[in-house]
Amino acid sequence: MNIIRFTACVLCAIFFISLSACYYDVEEELYPANTDTTQNCYSDTASYSTHVAPVLATNCYGCHAQNLALGNIVVDSYATVKALVDNGKLKGSVNHESGFSVMPPSGQKLGSCDLEKINDWIAGGALNN
Repeated sequence: MNIIRFTACVLCAIFFISLSACYYDVEEELYPANTDTTQNCYSDTASYSTHVAPVLATNCYGCHAQNLALGNIVVDSYATVKALVDNGKLKGSVNHESGFSVMPPSGQKLGSCDLEKINDWIAGGALNN
């Protein structure tokens, strides 16, 4: 009878220990969204060569480089990108604004940090820096 009682006590102990080990974390409580809109996803003023060109190279050159130029749009040089800024097509397309062809065409917008870099660069005068 002692072995049965001992086994029952061990099983009860394991059961209660396992219950106390359960813990549910809510991701939003552990990692709240950053609501501080004054903080950039990069540390300085957006520049073409440092911030915008790499975003375009990663996300756009596959279809809009000189050798492909789908839709007669080329974004592999400052001059061609600046022309798209001047006519509003770059901002309208990447931000999925009404009346523009959404880019990328998958319907999925660029990441918020990439959009912030492009939009800040445009707002800063779209300089060749």
